[in-house]
Amino acid sequence: MFLPLLVAFYTSWFAWDLRVSLYPSQFVGLRNFLRVFTDPVSRQFLTNTAVLVVASVGGTMVLGLGAALLLSNDFVGRGLARSLLLLPWAVPGIAAATMWWWMYSARFGMLNYVLESLGVIQQPVSWLLDYPMFSLIMANVWKEMPFSALLFLAGLQGIGPELYEAAMVDGANSVQRFLFVTMPLLRNVIVVVMIFQTAASLKMFDMIFTLTLGGPYGQTTTLGYWAYVTSFRYWDFGFGTAIAFTTAGLVLLFSAVYITTTYRAIET
Repeated sequence: MFLPLLVAFYTSWFAWDLRVSLYPSQFVGLRNFLRVFTDPVSRQFLTNTAVLVVASVGGTMVLGLGAALLLSNDFVGRGLARSLLLLPWAVPGIAAATMWWWMYSARFGMLNYVLESLGVIQQPVSWLLDYPMFSLIMANVWKEMPFSALLFLAGLQGIGPELYEAAMVDGANSVQRFLFVTMPLLRNVIVVVMIFQTAASLKMFDMIFTLTLGGPYGQTTTLGYWAYVTSFRYWDFGFGTAIAFTTAGLVLLFSAVYITTTYRAIET
């Protein structure tokens, strides 16, 4: 596991164009890593990555928690509903992205058909050209939300009903019980969900490759996809591996921030 990582990390310190040389020979030090943050094109892709991560993590957490709260109640068919909820997450990324590509189609897409039938839009919308990042985020949230809901549901099952009963005796309404009983006890689950979804959004490739190929004009190119393009389309393996390790570093950084913030909140 570590040998390919060490070789890739070694490569990231070199300017290695595979079309010119079979081996990394020109040592550039930290130049590749600095280029990720200073190159205008890379900074645009950093911005795209930030938008994708914030929107995807926020959407999956809010919708996942809402779904978990609904599924934690007793109703007829709850087991079936829980099983169906996991279907989007279980579908392979390429298959899910292909399905969304057809739904977004301006000519044949179901999304345009439904919105036109409801009178929301007057003519078909080319979603992947006019609203590429929004379309990518919506597909990603649909794909990842069930996993968040599953984790939240497990956390909710671990909260004893006597805590809610005690809060009701003290006069707490449903909103207060949610804010002062449910949310504090879900703090650790929230951190786990944020870490998993942040990592998933930062390294997302299959959705981008299938839906937009990073376009139009780089509007949906993220660091993860840019690492692939740089390495396997431009053959610049030195810079490509530097982008990949920068992405991994961002995952570790966000994870450390989430965990540190959570434990500080617990201590206070």
